[in-house]
Amino acid sequence: MPSSRKIASNWFLLGESVGPLAALETDVCAVLENAGEIPAVEMGFHAREAEWVANREWTFETRFDCPEGEDERLRLRFGHIYGPHVVRLNDGEPIVPVAGAYELTADLREGENCLRVIFRPEPHLYVRRCAPRIGFSGTRLEGYSYVRVENWDVEAGVSRLSLEAFVGGRYQFTYTVSREGALIARTQVQERLPAARRQIAHEFDMGSADGESVEVLLTIERGGVGCDAMRAWVLPYSGETPLRLVEGPCHPATLARLGAQAAVGRFSAREKSKLARAGVAALLPEEREEGFARVAMAAPEECLRHAEGHPFWPQGCALLKSRHTPAMDLKEYQALFSRTVGEEPERFARLTRYAQAECVAFAAREARERGARFLAAKAFDEEFAYASAALVEANGTCRPAFWALRDAWKSVHAFLRMDLWQRVEPEEAVSLEAVLLRDTPLGTLHLRCEAYGMQGESIARSAIEEEGGSFSFAAPGEASVVLLRTIVEDAYGRLVSRCDQLLCVESGERPMAPLWNPPRTRLAQRDGLLLNEGPSVALCVCAEGYYGALLPGESIRLEKGGAFECLNAIL
Repeated sequence: MPSSRKIASNWFLLGESVGPLAALETDVCAVLENAGEIPAVEMGFHAREAEWVANREWTFETRFDCPEGEDERLRLRFGHIYGPHVVRLNDGEPIVPVAGAYELTADLREGENCLRVIFRPEPHLYVRRCAPRIGFSGTRLEGYSYVRVENWDVEAGVSRLSLEAFVGGRYQFTYTVSREGALIARTQVQERLPAARRQIAHEFDMGSADGESVEVLLTIERGGVGCDAMRAWVLPYSGETPLRLVEGPCHPATLARLGAQAAVGRFSAREKSKLARAGVAALLPEEREEGFARVAMAAPEECLRHAEGHPFWPQGCALLKSRHTPAMDLKEYQALFSRTVGEEPERFARLTRYAQAECVAFAAREARERGARFLAAKAFDEEFAYASAALVEANGTCRPAFWALRDAWKSVHAFLRMDLWQRVEPEEAVSLEAVLLRDTPLGTLHLRCEAYGMQGESIARSAIEEEGGSFSFAAPGEASVVLLRTIVEDAYGRLVSRCDQLLCVESGERPMAPLWNPPRTRLAQRDGLLLNEGPSVALCVCAEGYYGALLPGESIRLEKGGAFECLNAIL
């Protein structure tokens, strides 16, 4: 068993706590009986009493503070539990038990947490039988950990770890090297660790990655149980400035040697002093707003539960511990899209990935126009310690946000300036400013803007001067989604850049409501192509190297068996 410690918890029964509940024979009820809150009942229930219990929802609640240890996980165990029940933490989704334990780590939040066990007896099962038995005994709320990594120093093909194993035994260290989602090499190392602090070093295969930035994912397992996961980006054999260590604890000197400009977290005065001496700035989490807009980045473990195993969601993402990633704000999504957000897991999971991509791309464009330092700029070439989980899954799969960010930071990028969640009224006259950003002169460029309805019909198109201009058109007369496409071509008509943006036409209180249930389309893979064979525009298509939309009949290159996503596709 892993090292664990019991967390003090006092359980209370909410709502009605009188009458036949005294016969439920749990440790919680014994406390209530001793306190005189409920009478002792030696016999079973009459039929009416049984029906009275079965038609009510019984909620037991306890409150506790979030564990201080960053690597510590939290779970709930029952010695015995009786009756149909649901376990929820902080009013989140029901938690499914694994090996008799309820894993609570994904739903933890800073400060006080509220844990509830809700019993819902079923009248048709119990009313003609003996007393409905609900409740639990022998509860244990515990924090646990197999191993804690104190420092990780990774270079080209060499990994040095300072760690403490709480349980001795054989551990497996897996090093996965990839670039932009493509697997380069994977190395597994077995090592027996004593229950003590140790410093270990491993050599792992970097593949043929000369002069290229690569991503290294380290996962630590014991007996098939994931203990920790960390991610780093490194330049293996280049003389350029080394890349930043993105996730995982790291010594200030190592951060400085890797070229980190800043470290994000809550540091003590002593830690800040060490960082300052190493030339690394210390940023608080609240100071990272420049890099991200309002909608919260969803933690991978939380999104995975919302997706409920649908195939479009990468199943390996739960391996990554999102140490600095806040939980999604469900109320904010409801205010933007629909009051039923969260009730349909598949649609909600797709929507969170779209929102992440739009937030990152919007912030990158703003920062690029201002010339400001952007925390997520170029993903590899700038410090990006906050939400790497929003860009790349633990198994190396790139999220839509990754490709959206890459497009926004190309040497030539053109787009229409809009608010993050902009909407217009039906039949409103729309005028949007076209912006062309470029790092180096490329000769004559031709810029044009196009607007399409959801059935692929053309609404407007216009050529724009290279110095900039406005794109004007009239919005459709009913609630819908308008695809805005900005295209840049060189003097020979070759495509240089293309940016697809969505504009919602809506008069209701939720500005992005048309995106909650847009018309569906169908995508198909054939002859190395991803085709839109449906009658509607495919929104937010994400594939290897591509993020945008596909008009009916349009296609992009996609290798056989390649992964893709789409907001409104029937998969």
